[in-house]
Amino acid sequence: MQRILDRTESTWVAALVTAVALIAIVLIALAAPVEATLGAGIRSVYVHVGLTWAGMAGLYLAGAMGMVVVFWPQKTLLRWMRAVGIVGLSLFTAGTIVSLYAQQVNWGAISWMEPITTSMLRYTAVGIIVHILLSWPIGDRIKGGLSLALALFHVWSVDNTCLLYTSDAADERS
Repeated sequence: MQRILDRTESTWVAALVTAVALIAIVLIALAAPVEATLGAGIRSVYVHVGLTWAGMAGLYLAGAMGMVVVFWPQKTLLRWMRAVGIVGLSLFTAGTIVSLYAQQVNWGAISWMEPITTSMLRYTAVGIIVHILLSWPIGDRIKGGLSLALALFHVWSVDNTCLLYTSDAADERS
């Protein structure tokens, strides 16, 4: 019974932290100034960047906790790793979705073939799969290793992806 309560508590903490972060980012974006070239469309970029970076910070922190769990398995640290990882993945996923909206607003279309877009979508899918695996009854060290592997996969797949800022719609505006 205690195990179920511990899971429920960490889930509520993760949901609360995610909700507070989302509200804070949206309020900051609404108060942000407009930009000369993109106008009010820059606000969606602000939200996308804030969500993405906050998510990456959470995912890297969960990966660091996972590395500790691999060598020193502790139930409390494992619960925190899961909660931080869920928050990080939630924020990163929200940032990915907002980036699609920002592309539509600022470029007039979603660039599905842009390397960073495909990389972020791929990472989101892998992250969801890993977090489903973390809920399964597997060893704590394996869970720590999965969390660490997810952070390292992010470094390999997203952080090393080139950014392309080209679009026919963006070229026509300038």
